[in-house]
Amino acid sequence: MNENAVSGTAVGNLTTTRGTVGYAFSLVDGVDDNGFFRISGNTLLLNVSPDFESKGSYAIVVRNSDQGGAWTSTPLAVTVIDINESPTDIALSPAAI
Repeated sequence: MNENAVSGTAVGNLTTTRGTVGYAFSLVDGVDDNGFFRISGNTLLLNVSPDFESKGSYAIVVRNSDQGGAWTSTPLAVTVIDINESPTDIALSPAAI
């Protein structure tokens, strides 16, 4: 995902090898980085705007459950792409030459 993407940006779509009907995705409770994301249907969305300089990647765990109650959890890594940002302030010291 790109650095500075806004909250609500889709990071990617979740799929299962068993098809798409009758399956639900969720984030596993207790995993620190899961709080930075949410899932809507099969889409992983951002909860916060990522900053590469603060955190370059996130380790999340996604659970895939079927209608019969069977489930599996899969760890995933989400990488932040560093974007070249314009400087916000320039200072000259000393100010006289």
